[in-house]
Amino acid sequence: MTKKAKIIDERYMGTEPSYNGNVLTSIELINAYNWYNYFQAEDDAKKYFLAYIKSQKFSAKDIKKLSQVNALEFRKHSLGWNSRIMSMGGVLSADIKERFDTIVRELLESCTFDIESDVKKSDSVPVSVIDRIREKASNLIANIEGAIDDDNLNPKEFFIQNDIKAPIAKIILNHFKPQYAEVWDAFNAKDDQLIESYASWSKKDFKKHLELIREIVSQAENKIAIADKIRKPRKAKQKTPSMLVKKLKFKNKDDEYGYTSIKPEDIIGSDQLWIFNTKKKTLSVYNAMAASGLSIKGSKIIGYDENTSITKKLRKPKEQLEKLMNGGKVILKKFMSDIKTKEQKNSGRINTDSLILRRQK
Repeated sequence: MTKKAKIIDERYMGTEPSYNGNVLTSIELINAYNWYNYFQAEDDAKKYFLAYIKSQKFSAKDIKKLSQVNALEFRKHSLGWNSRIMSMGGVLSADIKERFDTIVRELLESCTFDIESDVKKSDSVPVSVIDRIREKASNLIANIEGAIDDDNLNPKEFFIQNDIKAPIAKIILNHFKPQYAEVWDAFNAKDDQLIESYASWSKKDFKKHLELIREIVSQAENKIAIADKIRKPRKAKQKTPSMLVKKLKFKNKDDEYGYTSIKPEDIIGSDQLWIFNTKKKTLSVYNAMAASGLSIKGSKIIGYDENTSITKKLRKPKEQLEKLMNGGKVILKKFMSDIKTKEQKNSGRINTDSLILRRQK
């Protein structure tokens, strides 16, 4: 935007909003977002975000990780605009600030890679190698998003046809994993602003888009996992299901409710798992994130989707468990949404109060 054009536009939209130290109302926040989205670009959003986290005394390691994130992320999730608002003295509401902190944590967790190490960077390796990796990843991400818009994407075929390696897959994962969390929150009505953003979508299209983003994330994670196995100097001995669940402590049988746990070995590779805690009277469902299914490490379930795997307290456990155990796939699909108690995040842990009721493959 030229300086002259900006001056003309500012006559209608005003200059950058100012903040007085009070919590922004919804209207003030929307107006601020509109201004930044109109006048500022992705690079500005990233610049605002990095300036903010530096002022908050983030560690040098975390700042380096976050500086590698694609600039689009900082505009898409309003991270850049929220950073600018807080840097200028504005105060976000508790739920917006909590979401901001959550997305930053998720970005840090997904940035567990170092591009330089993946290409074995040394003093003799030119920086252009890293630049080429970033450029290729950026082009592939653009192609993926274009194919999504055209409703013409098969993630598995796309990854195979483009021979995507781990360093590229990690950048793609870093781009789409926070997006999956955002779309999931919107689909499940967890955030009012996101609900408004996706208000024009039909439920069918919404669900299709959510599953598509999840499959992109899954394919990227599979590429990274395969590369990690190849890098190992020794191939670890493949553990059998019996070996994986050897240390697992669970409740074999409960006389009060009349149920017996399934074999713990059946957990391995499951797409879905249902567990009832007889002491707390809570029911948990675990949905696998990737095609390889669920697994066990020590006393903990691993490989589950943290967004869709939830726990709820049962008010009428005997009736509800009977319905769970006798219901088909249609019943299971909406079983948790029909329970009106408060939803909790799953811990993944199984203990001596846990009945392993049912699994789906």
